[in-house]
Amino acid sequence: LEEPKITYDFISDDSLQKYLSAETPFQDQNYKPFDLLPVISDFTANNSTRFSLRKDAGIRFSDLAWNFWNENDWARLQLVSAYRSSDFQNMLLKNGCARQRCALAGTSEHQAGLAVDLQVNKNWRIYKLQSGSVYFDWLKNNAHRFWFHNTYQKWIDIDGQMIEARHWRYLGLSLAEILYENNQSFAEYYNQLKTNN
Repeated sequence: LEEPKITYDFISDDSLQKYLSAETPFQDQNYKPFDLLPVISDFTANNSTRFSLRKDAGIRFSDLAWNFWNENDWARLQLVSAYRSSDFQNMLLKNGCARQRCALAGTSEHQAGLAVDLQVNKNWRIYKLQSGSVYFDWLKNNAHRFWFHNTYQKWIDIDGQMIEARHWRYLGLSLAEILYENNQSFAEYYNQLKTNN
């Protein structure tokens, strides 16, 4: 029997797999997700409800935060950013955020309500996520179990943005697993599909 082909919706603004880049923006630059909710987690180092994600992403992030805490000697993920509006994204750029670090309004995964920026807090000491650190390595090897993926990991030529160890994006189970198993970034996978079609 032939395995069914998995298909994804990379196009519609409400897609959980929507691919975003300067060349593939939201259809509506001021898009706001219809199902944004406060993040509910007792296992983040700060008040998670100050941040919003789309419903599915928030549920899975809460599960990720609990497992991170449980498997890292009670270190906690700390949310730095989650959903950001188009206006907020424009404000970041106007206030000097480098274009290679901050996406243009209408192209940000944060605007999709599917991305978080994270750091780690253990015993009230803050650790920035950096490639090769024990906390980054745990996320790299486990985030796909909770349907998250480190989007910007292969530099500007491939991902269109600088490497950003703190940026994790919800993609859904099967796509997150495919990217993990193939050691691919989302941009690599998306561009490979375009080339093969």
